[in-house]
Amino acid sequence: MSGYATLLWPVIIGICLYASLIHLQIGLRRPIDRIHVLFGLLALSVAVGVFGNVQLATAHTVSDYQAAAWLSSIVVALVFVILPWFVTYYADEPKHGFAAALSCVYLVILGGNFFQPHSMLLSAAPVLEQVTLPWGERITRSSTPPTTWNMTMSVAYGLTIAYLAFAMIGLFRRGPRVRAWGLLLSAGPFAASLLVNILVRFGIVNFPYVAAPGFLAMVAVMSVVLTRESRRIQVQMQALLNNVPAVAYLKQIDGRYVFVNRRFEQLYCVTAANTLGKTDAQLFDAERAHQETQIDRELLSRDTAIETEEAIIVDGRSRTVAKLRFTLHDDGGAYAICGIATDITERKAAADAMRDLAVTLERRVARRTNELSHLNRELEAFAYSVSHDLRAPLTAVNGFAELLLREHGAKLDQNANRYLNRIRDASLRMAGLIQDLLGLSRVTQQSIERVPTDLAPMINATLRTLREADATRVVSVVAPASLPANGDPKLLALALNNLLANAWKYTSKTADARIEIGTLMQDGETVYFIKDNGAGFNSEHADRLFRPFVRLHADSDFPGTGIGLATVSRIVAKHGGRIWADGQPNAGATFYFTLPENDDEILTHTATFVESPHTSNIKNFP
Repeated sequence: MSGYATLLWPVIIGICLYASLIHLQIGLRRPIDRIHVLFGLLALSVAVGVFGNVQLATAHTVSDYQAAAWLSSIVVALVFVILPWFVTYYADEPKHGFAAALSCVYLVILGGNFFQPHSMLLSAAPVLEQVTLPWGERITRSSTPPTTWNMTMSVAYGLTIAYLAFAMIGLFRRGPRVRAWGLLLSAGPFAASLLVNILVRFGIVNFPYVAAPGFLAMVAVMSVVLTRESRRIQVQMQALLNNVPAVAYLKQIDGRYVFVNRRFEQLYCVTAANTLGKTDAQLFDAERAHQETQIDRELLSRDTAIETEEAIIVDGRSRTVAKLRFTLHDDGGAYAICGIATDITERKAAADAMRDLAVTLERRVARRTNELSHLNRELEAFAYSVSHDLRAPLTAVNGFAELLLREHGAKLDQNANRYLNRIRDASLRMAGLIQDLLGLSRVTQQSIERVPTDLAPMINATLRTLREADATRVVSVVAPASLPANGDPKLLALALNNLLANAWKYTSKTADARIEIGTLMQDGETVYFIKDNGAGFNSEHADRLFRPFVRLHADSDFPGTGIGLATVSRIVAKHGGRIWADGQPNAGATFYFTLPENDDEILTHTATFVESPHTSNIKNFP
């Protein structure tokens, strides 16, 4: 048996010490990784405990035996104190109560380790047949530890096995599966060795070295699992950061680089192998290294992120880089400096181009505004000329024709009188056209004052005027008591006057004439409509209705100048709305228009005729 122990213990000690150094190095690197720290301490305790067992096996004197027994029992108890905490963090268990309770059990056992020499005498050298304990008790190889001690250790081992099984089941249920398999492969042999150790303590089997393979399997397998996991995470993060379009790097607070991504290598023309472990002074020129050092010192002193915009020379070309620097913290404070930099050379060039374009556009807009102002002044001059220079000759023509009829009408034949009357009618119609054109011009040039208003009083006033002008007509009108809108009251009153006058005129030859005013909802937008059952029109020509001087009916049937609907279209357009119409010959017509409630909803295009997909929402008159 001693040959077996002589070969096994050095292997276990070496593997455990190596695993301890590796994982303590990983875990104590800031930020602290509890899993690697706990496993490193666990492996170190196992190594020291096995070393204590080696000393027990080679002890030839009572004093050597006593020292080795106390060392081995204390350190092995520490293994079982650390183990439940390691499993808790490894399995990511949300509650730590069971681990704390199990640790307390082993602490109690640690305090009662004076019973341990009874069982450990079996591991001593054959020459040591009996020893006398410090309190005078003499034990031999045939002595057995107190039953209470055996029961306590067995219960503790059983709880450890149960907790390992619970943690493995939890990991298999919620994942990750890789960790679950790692815990199973490492803790399985260890749990089996604890079970056999219970049998050894009760004298069922006599194989005192059974714990050694369990410790070895646990440390070796778990070390491989944790190392592979750490490496996998590192590779994943490296791959992720290598593919981001920005420079990313990490430095220790002493200025040494510990991570750079591929974009860093490309921008600064360096390689990661030549960068890691070096400082800015070793990588860049003195001026730039001094600048980086000063910014890092300022960052550490005030502990807030710093944003800078820097110009660097890459391959002989100047590049502009926007850089964000910030510190990484743990419980001990700042432990690293992280930097994220973006090459904004093209972006700045585009921004400069946009500014130049904006300046150019402002100049063009100013020039165009001057041209439009000049055109508006010319239009005003033209309107003044039309108002004064054209009206005077028309007034003279009409006046002289009237004089001829009044003073010489009796001397003229019938044809001459008819010709004079036609001259008067034409001049009056020309005067009306001029008046309507001036009105259309004023609407186009007039600015609007958008305020909440009610269209119902305007409708009532217009209908009252129409009835007074044609008192013999009976027209049924359906209109709401209130019709809220948002717009210029004067312009809206003019638009309603034209639309209602249009409906009044085209129902003049219809029995039971009827006009309806109201609203409907279309795609969340309020649509106003004015419907009549008059002469109507062919919908194929509806887009021509809103053009100046265009009329779809003969002047002999329905007189007019063709300016009214064009004026309505201009008013609706100035409010940012839309206008369209629908109708059938001898079946009436419906005019629709919208008025956006605020400036954000105003359309940029000119209001024109469009086909309405919701005209069916208006029921036909019976």
